[in-house]
Amino acid sequence: MFRLRDSKSAGFTLIELMVVIAIIAILSLVVIANLSSARTKANDSQVTQNVDQVSKAAVLAVNNDDVYDSGGESTTLHSTMSSRPYSIISDILE
Repeated sequence: MFRLRDSKSAGFTLIELMVVIAIIAILSLVVIANLSSARTKANDSQVTQNVDQVSKAAVLAVNNDDVYDSGGESTTLHSTMSSRPYSIISDILE
């Protein structure tokens, strides 16, 4: 019913080995592509969290007695926001 192979043909053929190597290469390329995509998403998430933390710090700095210290001169929230709307965040980032 089943034939036993001769001792000369006991190994794999070159074509069989090449097919297996090609399949492994394709699978590894798929895994590497997914890992780089996950790394990019993680970096984007970290940047979003950092921006959120900076904005929270700016709100806390302004809400501290409604006064923001911009390098020696104290100004109120309303005068700061009307004269220099983006200066609070730029001063904190410096």
